Amino acid sequence: MPCCVSDIVFPLFFVRDNDGSCTFDYVLTAVTLAFVRDPGKVISECARALRAKGSLIAAIIDKNSFLGEYYLRKKGLFYKNAKMLTAGKTAALLKKTGFNKFIFYQNIFKKPEEIKAFQPVKQGYGRGGFVVIRAQKTL
Repeated sequence: MPCCVSDIVFPLFFVRDNDGSCTFDYVLTAVTLAFVRDPGKVISECARALRAKGSLIAAIIDKNSFLGEYYLRKKGLFYKNAKMLTAGKTAALLKKTGFNKFIFYQNIFKKPEEIKAFQPVKQGYGRGGFVVIRAQKTL
């Protein structure tokens, strides 16, 4: 039976497996949660699309980071309507939706115009502006 995952404009249609389970082992949302009306609803839809023990990869610009503050102050065309989340708030939404086993990675430790070389990826969050959270769907 067809399923639909959508928030505003771009629905993702997929077919359930023969046993009625969902199709995906992984779902990625990259800098999307800052631009939707209800991030919790998007996370719930991602959970619905995942198999049991599947993983959601949520990439965000952490609102509390220097990069989040930089983009919010800049108010450019792309970020002027953004409602950025913190890494902690994103993790709380994920937990509320039934995700666990969080792994955090962070990157981008300088303002974009200051980056002259590869930026290392470090585990955790709180220093880097770009945070990737891997969360596993509970059964």
